[in-house]
Amino acid sequence: MPCSRANATPLQVDPPGGMGQYSGGPPPGGRPGYPEANEKKRKAQRDHREEKALRKRRRKITNGQEEEKKRRHG
Repeated sequence: MPCSRANATPLQVDPPGGMGQYSGGPPPGGRPGYPEANEKKRKAQRDHREEKALRKRRRKITNGQEEEKKRRHG
């Protein structure tokens, strides 16, 4: 076997708080030290979610299948 135990790398090689495979993702709340960018990102995500919900609701109504769905699901 060519690989010896001496030079085997440990499993946890990523620094904590990094974006690597073992680190568990970025720290919650976005990157530290960039409050305005993090705030902007959160706001964009929230707006997008609301838009999506509105579009979904609107599509249901315009499809004309709203009554049919209600009947089917009680």
